[in-house]
Amino acid sequence: MAPPDNSSIPPLQPGERGAALVGHLSTLVPLWGAVVNAFLFYLYRERSRNVCHQALQGIHFSLILLCAVAVKYLLDLSAKLIGVLTESAAFAPSVRSITDYAFWAFYALFGLCCLVGAWQALRGRVLSYPIVGKRIAGDLGRR
Repeated sequence: MAPPDNSSIPPLQPGERGAALVGHLSTLVPLWGAVVNAFLFYLYRERSRNVCHQALQGIHFSLILLCAVAVKYLLDLSAKLIGVLTESAAFAPSVRSITDYAFWAFYALFGLCCLVGAWQALRGRVLSYPIVGKRIAGDLGRR
């Protein structure tokens, strides 16, 4: 069964826009984003399907960024280990700069998605984040 698109989720009501805005903006800070969105989900779980949708997306999107941070640090650590084992002083800094650029590019796209989500929440529209949005909508549709 294909997950539904955003048309199955009604627009945000004026009372829901503030909560959705806070959820999107808190997602910019990875760990706090997951905590704040979990709190919003808990508060609105029986009152608003829209806010629950936005909060679940924020939780999953924050976890994706935390996984990216973990991968970046594992790559940096392995580059240092390879540099030590091969006695190459230039290897670790070059790999670290590549992972830094890749991570900051990923974080810029991540932040842009969060800011667009906040803007859409102010306008009363529902935004589906890339990767997690349609899956969350499908999960909420089954409840």
